[in-house]
Amino acid sequence: MLQIHPRPQTDFDRLVRDLRPRLYTFCARMVGSVVEGEDVVQDTLLKALQAWPGIERLDSPEAWMFRIARNAALDALKRGGRTEPLEDHEHLAVETTDALSQRELTEFGLRPFMKLSAAQRACLILLDVLGYTLAEIAAMLDMSVPAVKAALHRGRTKLRALAATLEEPAPLVLSAEERAHLARYVALFNARDFDAVRALLADDVRLDLMGEFTRHGRAGVEPYFGNYSRLLGWHLVPGTIDGQPGLLSYRDGAIANFIFISWRDGRITRIRDFFHCPVARGMADARPLEVASLPEGGAIQI
Repeated sequence: MLQIHPRPQTDFDRLVRDLRPRLYTFCARMVGSVVEGEDVVQDTLLKALQAWPGIERLDSPEAWMFRIARNAALDALKRGGRTEPLEDHEHLAVETTDALSQRELTEFGLRPFMKLSAAQRACLILLDVLGYTLAEIAAMLDMSVPAVKAALHRGRTKLRALAATLEEPAPLVLSAEERAHLARYVALFNARDFDAVRALLADDVRLDLMGEFTRHGRAGVEPYFGNYSRLLGWHLVPGTIDGQPGLLSYRDGAIANFIFISWRDGRITRIRDFFHCPVARGMADARPLEVASLPEGGAIQI
């Protein structure tokens, strides 16, 4: 009878610690959202943790983890009803075009990547963004090196063509209730009235300090505000992050963090804080907006 020797949990913890920033970068770009990217990372780590004890041999734990992340990202897109562009398998044997520069990657943001096929997107992220080799990418994605080269060539060519034609996203429209919630939270936070902020918490509130931990219930979430009360020079501004309403946290005149708040009947039901995800700030399209000056029920021009 085959005996399976569980792999040490310490090895898994070390793998996660080393890979997490790169996994997040990969997942966020695969699904086109810094917010959903963290959800995909969590899904990836859960699936990997469940499978880890039963694996007897693993030649490349890193490649194994990225394969799980790729599949988790595609599953998330399917659940959201988003379809992938069709793969183009013609002219497979081609040389790659020049790598995307850091300037191009910054200017492209996340949206143009979603116009590429899943293989093109994954190859571009792994090579041009994360710096893996062709051989490593082939192992991660179960592709041949020529197929990786072809995906890179087609993806880079298409992305550069798309960059000049993408339209600006439609203006975000907030309801009067949403605008009031944002304005109230910002006013209390900036006044450092954290007792009043805590009074807004629902009994079943959930806190996701992204990349660190999750807490449930008022008792578990209330200490979170004590941490912010000890930080000097911080203030919040209503804003949009990848087109979603949220809060931008400024320190010394620069965006240092962003936070999403969910409400139910005037109570806070969920807080998603990206304080410990600095890599997200480099990818997100984060823009401030002035809630108080908005026309009633009007569109926010961003």
